[in-house]
Amino acid sequence: RHPSWGYLLYDTIVVWSDRLARYFKLHHQDVKRYVEVGCLWAEHVRHLKDSGRSLALRAGLKEAGWREGQKIVSVFPTWYHDEGLFTRNDLMTFLSDIGRLLEDFPDIFVIVKEKAPRWLFPGQDPAAVYRVFEELARHPRCIAPGSARSVSEIVAQSDLVVGFPFSSVPVEAISARIPAIFHDATSKFRGTYYD
Repeated sequence: RHPSWGYLLYDTIVVWSDRLARYFKLHHQDVKRYVEVGCLWAEHVRHLKDSGRSLALRAGLKEAGWREGQKIVSVFPTWYHDEGLFTRNDLMTFLSDIGRLLEDFPDIFVIVKEKAPRWLFPGQDPAAVYRVFEELARHPRCIAPGSARSVSEIVAQSDLVVGFPFSSVPVEAISARIPAIFHDATSKFRGTYYD
């Protein structure tokens, strides 16, 4: 159980799965009814992929250097707080690993999606992190479209999604039948449920 989940006071809560509902029920809260709907964003991703509505992104990737035959790997880091679960070191190591991935596999094109607008974290001295994002974006087989680009549109164009543990985007991708992994760059989550 986790102490932060004790605040839920709802008549009805929508959850992804029975497993999540069981987890919430372990906590001291007042939720009268759980409705399992699965991963809603996966349906959006499938719609974009199957309808071809995300082709504008594909055209932008061609302009950025993507070539037919290259696999598209989309990367979704999270943000950090040095007194939180994910530290600056975790994020920097994660991004460094993405740089190595680009160097080791010349047949991939990488999209690195920033989680939030840059103005959102002014007090956490993010300059070094942003320099790494910009360095990745200068790579001829990488694009960093910033935080405003649609996550669903990016996932719909992906051959593989790489996410920071345990962000929702890889789960959304798998739910939309797109391969995805969590990358635990600093081995912080060894032995956990998703390891």
